[in-house]
Amino acid sequence: RSFGLHCHVGKSDAKSKTEMQYFETKGGCQEDGDTTPLQLGGGDVLHCCTLFECLGTTMPSDLSPDTEVDIRIGKAQGAFSVMRRVLTDRNLRLKTRARCFLVLVLPVLPHGAETWTLCATHMTKLTSFHRRCLRTMAHTSLWKTRLHRMKTSALLERAGLQPFITHLDKR
Repeated sequence: RSFGLHCHVGKSDAKSKTEMQYFETKGGCQEDGDTTPLQLGGGDVLHCCTLFECLGTTMPSDLSPDTEVDIRIGKAQGAFSVMRRVLTDRNLRLKTRARCFLVLVLPVLPHGAETWTLCATHMTKLTSFHRRCLRTMAHTSLWKTRLHRMKTSALLERAGLQPFITHLDKR
C-alpha cells in the first residue's frame, strides 16, 4: 500500500520538479560531495541542484545569503523597470510615484528576509539599491546629489519615504 505519497521524479533524459540538494560541510566545498543524479529504478532519476528554489526564495548549497540578496535586488530591479514609466512620470507628484514604489517595488526587495543573516555588505547593497531608485524617481543623479550636497534624508522627506532599514525592521 502506498499511503498516498508520491515522488514526481524525472526520467533519465529529463529533469523533474523534485530535486535534491547537497549542503556543504563546514570548510567543505560543493565538489566534496557526490552530486551525481540518483538512479531510483524503473528509469526514474533524482537530480542534484546547486540552487534550490522554494516559494520565491533561493537557497544556495553554502547557505550564505549573498546569492539570495543579489537575486532579490535583481527581481526588485526588474519590478522597477516594468513600472519605470509610472515611477519617472513628471506629470505625477513625487509623493505619488513614491507610493507606487512603496506598493509595487519595495515588497519584492526584502521578500524572505526573515531567514537571512545580513551583514554590513548586504545592508549596503540593499540600501544603495533603495537610494538609486529614489534618485531615479526624483530625476536626479548621484553626481547631482554630490554636486549640490543633497542629503538622502532630504530626498526621502520630499518623497515621503522612510530609509530602507525602517522597511526591513517592519518585516
